[in-house]
Amino acid sequence: MSFKDKVVIVTGSSSGIGAATAKLFAKEGAKVTLVGRRVEKLKQVERECEMLSGIKPLTIVADISKDEEARNIVNKTIEHFKQLDVLVNNAGMGSTKSILDTDYVTEFDRIMATNLRAQVVITNAALPHL
Repeated sequence: MSFKDKVVIVTGSSSGIGAATAKLFAKEGAKVTLVGRRVEKLKQVERECEMLSGIKPLTIVADISKDEEARNIVNKTIEHFKQLDVLVNNAGMGSTKSILDTDYVTEFDRIMATNLRAQVVITNAALPHL
C-alpha cells in the first residue's frame, strides 16, 4: 500500500511499536511527524525514516500529557506539511506502583494524562484536518 503524498503523525515514535510504525509509513512514502520525549532516540528514528523514504521527517520533542504541547503537534505538522491524513496515537506509559502506595493517585493522574487525555486532545486538534 502506498502512502505517497500522505502525512502521518506517530506519537511515541522514539522506540518500539511507534518507531516501527513510523518507519513502515516512511517506507511506504509517507511524510512523517515523529513525536516523543527522548531526543537521541527520535533522531535515530528520523535518520532511519529519511533513509527509507528520502523525505526528512518533522521531529517534535513533546510531553503529550501537557495539553498545549499535544495541540502543537498538530499545529506544527500542518504548518510544516500543509496537511494531515493519518494520526497514530501510540504514546503511552505504565507504572510499577501499587495501588496501596500513598501517592498512587498522583501516579494514576500522570498515567491518565498521557494514556487517555493526551489522545483525546491530539485527536480533537487533528479531526478538522483529517
